Amino acid sequence: MICKKCGIAVADNAAKCPKCGRRMPRFTHRSTWVAVLALLMVCAGAALRVATDNPAQSETENPMSTAPQTSEQPDSGGDVLALPTSALPPLSEYTSKPGASKTIAENIVFGTAAAARVYYEKYHDTNEFAAYGGMFYEVPARANVTTMMLYGTPGFDSSFATENVIILYVDPADVPSGIVEVGDATPSIYAAYPYEDEFVIASSVDCAWVSRDEMAGLLLKYSADNGPIYRISRGDALYYTTLSALINNANPNGFGAPLDVRYMCADDKYISVVASPTQNPLDIREFLLKKNGDEVDIIIDNIENSWQKYADITAIVPDFNISLIPEYSLARDLKDVKSDFLAILDSIRGSGILSEQDGEPEFISGNSEFVFIEFATDKNLLLHNDGSQLEWKVYLVKTYDEAITRMKEIARVSVPPYFLIRQG
Repeated sequence: MICKKCGIAVADNAAKCPKCGRRMPRFTHRSTWVAVLALLMVCAGAALRVATDNPAQSETENPMSTAPQTSEQPDSGGDVLALPTSALPPLSEYTSKPGASKTIAENIVFGTAAAARVYYEKYHDTNEFAAYGGMFYEVPARANVTTMMLYGTPGFDSSFATENVIILYVDPADVPSGIVEVGDATPSIYAAYPYEDEFVIASSVDCAWVSRDEMAGLLLKYSADNGPIYRISRGDALYYTTLSALINNANPNGFGAPLDVRYMCADDKYISVVASPTQNPLDIREFLLKKNGDEVDIIIDNIENSWQKYADITAIVPDFNISLIPEYSLARDLKDVKSDFLAILDSIRGSGILSEQDGEPEFISGNSEFVFIEFATDKNLLLHNDGSQLEWKVYLVKTYDEAITRMKEIARVSVPPYFLIRQG
């Protein structure tokens, strides 16, 4: 697990962080069984167990997001998943330490920018980094990279670890041209530090001074405050407009209709979608679209092929709120998606869970740990294999939110495969 204070990886059984001393949480799973039924699965050689208890639900939390959520939520019937959050405190809260001079300020940003680039080079193959509101954001830590996280980086002056330095991750074209290093990519890392009514911005080779208004203007361009994030329901006009855009314009050669939506959420500016053709449920794809009046345009296709999707998306869309997209990685998780569910269906039918009236599934999707099944009779089943033995536990789930909450509660992995569930 990751320490939320300093961002380093900590052993799962550790009582506290070895770097900053923060007490680490202990996680437990609860599972209360109302009824249990065991059957021999002829083809899979597994037992089947069924439970009908309802997990605690959170109607406003978005468990699929990787960015920090706000604690304040509106009374909106569960449609709003997260309120907009600022990636950065107001600039008025950034002050230099007493007795600082311009020379000291320049030394601080030089040292921080250089250390942040070393930090990126050391960890970018294993830790994904993205631009969030113009800030240098570490996805596994779910936090902006700070000077405290740079503590111990070779060449970094430890006395800078408590300074109010803003570590930027922006397009080199948006910073003073004199500080851009040869070969700087988009985005690149810079550091900014306040001094009286100015900020000094630096790379590891040079610095430049800008006014607070200029600094505010830079950050405004990257503001990810695009309004509250909400789920797009089947009855919304935007739902059908979005599906039409995917069917007609997704590469290559559109996206076969009809579609099963596995995730569709939006803020005031962008729409995030995970969907698959009903006739080809293994073709699960992820998209980012932009609102354009009454229309929507696909701006990023084939996100399911990206191993670092947050970095790839924010490099193209710098003002994107990363809370909008689901946390799971399809590039990783699609390798485990299954297509043969005959043995499981035969066992469920033989157990008495299903009746003749239930008929054939309208939707079924699964992997080695979870299988989600919908029937026209509004009976929804979530099956779970905990990996300890060849055994499937069957949960009756009434709603999408209940299925998501249950999966989060019992999953063996920290980021469950929510995309197996149809949003409807």
